[in-house]
Amino acid sequence: MAEHSVKLHDGRELEIDLHRITIGEWRELFEPATEYQREDEIIGKVVGLAADEIVGLSRLDYQDVMRAVIKASQRPLDDPKVPQSESS
Repeated sequence: MAEHSVKLHDGRELEIDLHRITIGEWRELFEPATEYQREDEIIGKVVGLAADEIVGLSRLDYQDVMRAVIKASQRPLDDPKVPQSESS
């Protein structure tokens, strides 16, 4: 299993790779004006799926994917080598 991955209910394992998107795409995910289709394209890039495959996920699988993406995005901020007082 990759450092950051998610397992879907059908057994597929998706690797979360934030290097696949730009910071501009990351920011676009959180813009209220971004359409669902575009969000699906961006998340699809992160996990290696096409946008239509993202739309085809069950709600629970989608929730797990999004949780894993957010967790992976926080990883650099949770560096155990940095004391809490320095990261706050």
